[in-house]
Amino acid sequence: MAWYDPITTIINLISKKPTPPQWYAALQAYIDKIELMCLDLVEVSTTHRGLVPKLDGNATHFLRSDGTQAVPAGTGIGLGGASGAVDGAILLADGENTDTIKGSGITIETSLTDDDTKSPTSGAVYSAVAAVATETIPVTRGGTGLTTITAGDLLYGDGANSIGKLAASGNGSKALVMNSGATTPEYKHAVRTLILSGAGGYPATTLPDAGFLTVEMTTNDVDVRGTKFAHSAAALSYHVWATPMPENYNGGTMTAQFFWTTNTAGGTGNIRWQIQMLSRADDEALDAAWGTAVGVTDTILAVNDQHISTATAAITPAGTPAGGEMMYFRVARDFANGDTSTADAILLAVRLAYTTDNYSDE
Repeated sequence: MAWYDPITTIINLISKKPTPPQWYAALQAYIDKIELMCLDLVEVSTTHRGLVPKLDGNATHFLRSDGTQAVPAGTGIGLGGASGAVDGAILLADGENTDTIKGSGITIETSLTDDDTKSPTSGAVYSAVAAVATETIPVTRGGTGLTTITAGDLLYGDGANSIGKLAASGNGSKALVMNSGATTPEYKHAVRTLILSGAGGYPATTLPDAGFLTVEMTTNDVDVRGTKFAHSAAALSYHVWATPMPENYNGGTMTAQFFWTTNTAGGTGNIRWQIQMLSRADDEALDAAWGTAVGVTDTILAVNDQHISTATAAITPAGTPAGGEMMYFRVARDFANGDTSTADAILLAVRLAYTTDNYSDE
């Protein structure tokens, strides 16, 4: 039926003086035809045109934006139409909008490259996943720069964009500290201190010191009490202490610092202190030789000023020192090895530093 057939039917019907039902039927037929014509305008079809051009019926063609129908570039899959893929093959981009099917002989290149323009060679695919699995990732790329690590290792920055590792100490009593140069961490036994008061201990029986002395400062009534070591060019004079060492003392060497003052008016020159040690265990004879004396020299700064010496070199106690043993200490003013002052020296305290082998004193 043509689009004008309903109109012809209506004209013929007028000459016959139609009844209302006949008019209604003729108009309804015309409306139905108009609706079908509207559908034809938008329908995609191979038999007539509408808003979409009539298709040519070729299943390999696609409708282009210019209204024509054609086969797309290439004849297969991918960016540029590469064809011939087999099971296990990889689609490899080898240019802008072009690709190649790579099948047998494919290898994985495991090296990352900073060259973004580097093209894959024939039979090779550059894989970041494979590179991460086998290569060392530097710090600048979010890695560590390390290839191995052991249980207990500690990672730390050992330079610009560089990470080092510190092996576990294997000793749970050691503490993690920075080395003397404050550049690298290390595990060390803690160092503790022991204080010998100048107001404690006792003068040696042979070659004793000048005894205890209390001095009051004149303005604020500050009292200091210690052991007086008078000047003498003839012989050393000694003061002695005895105390059990803590159980966590590791039996090693110690160092000593001397806290002292002088009340001799006009006193000048150097004061030389020295210390010796002897360690005794249960059932060891007390009548034993002292360890080698180690000393330090300090200069008089002013009368009634606090003086603190530098630390001595390492001091080795005589015997077989160990935690829990009784340690005897003997301090002297050493006139023969650098003591140049005629002033009296008052020893206020000695601070000893020793190394531990455990956190606890017990």
